[in-house]
Amino acid sequence: MVRTILVLLAAFLFGTALAQRGLATSPVGTWKYDIATLHLELNDAGKKELNDPKHGNQSREKMAQLKANLAKTLKTMTITFKADHKVVVTSTMFQDKLLGTWTMNGLQIKVLMTNVKQQTPDMAIAKDGKHIVATYTDPRFGVGKVTLVRS
Repeated sequence: MVRTILVLLAAFLFGTALAQRGLATSPVGTWKYDIATLHLELNDAGKKELNDPKHGNQSREKMAQLKANLAKTLKTMTITFKADHKVVVTSTMFQDKLLGTWTMNGLQIKVLMTNVKQQTPDMAIAKDGKHIVATYTDPRFGVGKVTLVRS
């Protein structure tokens, strides 16, 4: 009985130590976008354009089309974070894989693509490691947020 308790206590402490080292929040694995979480927030310039009496309707239509196209694209993509700190982005919409590297600072994930012109979102993994929030910022538009879940 005492031996069983000691084994359980050791397992608990080992698991706690791993979690404290950040292993419980490692992004290593394959992730997909949860399109239901896609949210676009307009900045002042974006709001002004949507509320423009002359072009507001066209802007709203463009915004809806942008969101639909973005959702369609993201739905086809997966992101694989490898243990060697390489990242691979694949999609059924494009033939070539997009390659890069990743690092972590706390819960923040920094991705650098091989093609330096390839824009990457700000990413943060949840403490429980179950999802990543990707935030895209465009000064002409605002902010787009979407959650990634393990695939």
